[in-house]
Amino acid sequence: MRKKPRIRFIFAVAALSAAALVSAAGGSTLEGRWLLEEQSYGSGKANQAQVAEPLRMEFYRKGEDLAGRIWFGGTSADSIPWPSLVQAKIRSQQVDFSPAEDRVRARYRTESASGADVVLEITEEYRVTEGGTSLSGTVTVAVLRGGKPGGSYVLERRFRREP
Repeated sequence: MRKKPRIRFIFAVAALSAAALVSAAGGSTLEGRWLLEEQSYGSGKANQAQVAEPLRMEFYRKGEDLAGRIWFGGTSADSIPWPSLVQAKIRSQQVDFSPAEDRVRARYRTESASGADVVLEITEEYRVTEGGTSLSGTVTVAVLRGGKPGGSYVLERRFRREP
């Protein structure tokens, strides 16, 4: 009967060793490709996600940090660096990856178009859910006209991990 505690101890050590190896390798469930499946805003729950040219997002290791990119459709050849909600020049940004918590948050502002005094202030927040198969979050877009608030909206998003 003395062998059972020893076997449990060996399995516990093996499990801890495997967890340490994954952690040391920098594994993060944020890393990978994600396909937008659901997007809604306001009190409506109608799915606004495009089916023909779906939005994809990818997080990948870049040195010691994580980086991201987004694109529409099936190929990443036309991807743009994330964060970016629209194809506009980004004036300032702050990105906080929390791999240990499977979360990412980005805050950024677009540069106003020539002649226009409208700036978008955008906050994107995502977290890995459902055992690592989904990425859920929000995109808050606030409009500033002449530096003053001009309205806002929140998109609710859910991505599915791609193989």
